[in-house]
Amino acid sequence: MTNKLNIWFIGLCGFFWLSTAAAFTEVPQQWRFKVFLDEQEIGYHRVTVNPEKTRATVQIEASFDVKFLFFTAYRYQHNNREIWENNCLRTIESHTNDNGDTFYVTGQSEDHHLALNTHNGQQSLQGCVRTFAYWDPRLLQARRLLNSQTGEYLDVVTEFIGNEELTINGDSIVAKRYRLQSADFMIDLWYSQNMHWLALQTTTEGGNQLRYQLERFPV
Repeated sequence: MTNKLNIWFIGLCGFFWLSTAAAFTEVPQQWRFKVFLDEQEIGYHRVTVNPEKTRATVQIEASFDVKFLFFTAYRYQHNNREIWENNCLRTIESHTNDNGDTFYVTGQSEDHHLALNTHNGQQSLQGCVRTFAYWDPRLLQARRLLNSQTGEYLDVVTEFIGNEELTINGDSIVAKRYRLQSADFMIDLWYSQNMHWLALQTTTEGGNQLRYQLERFPV
């Protein structure tokens, strides 16, 4: 397998129905997904949100292993810690191993801008910066999002596709489907009627279907 999966932790990492900035309950939340490449289960993606009033600490972890016969053909590991305040990213520290290629992004909010250090150098992003925080449905209103794997600040467009029936742990749910696009990728996202993140699907560079299956609801 020569193509990168191109997962775009873009917070993937990265949605959640409570919202990162405003009305937090002070109860930790965790999303756990099984990840499939076509029909093969390849790993997991977990998001943990620890809120405190208008702040939240977000921990994101993803690990994929694609097997071919008895060999691991592709391996991906991503760890990311973010602090949000007043609906904006305040700090970020991510490390990624993409099948042997390493990436890092660190950033700190300073005087209305986010100072970033990445494997490609330094940059300063003005205003309120948001990552691909899939657990926060306000991502759907964003026009630019930070890729927490590479440090790229990407123009995005989101459209509502429609309501669809989705099966979650054997239960049928009417879900809202959205499509998030940039110049380089397209991701379909599903939310409950209360805008609770339920599923994700995209196509890799190699033409395979990558999808997230919810293992458990936040508690």
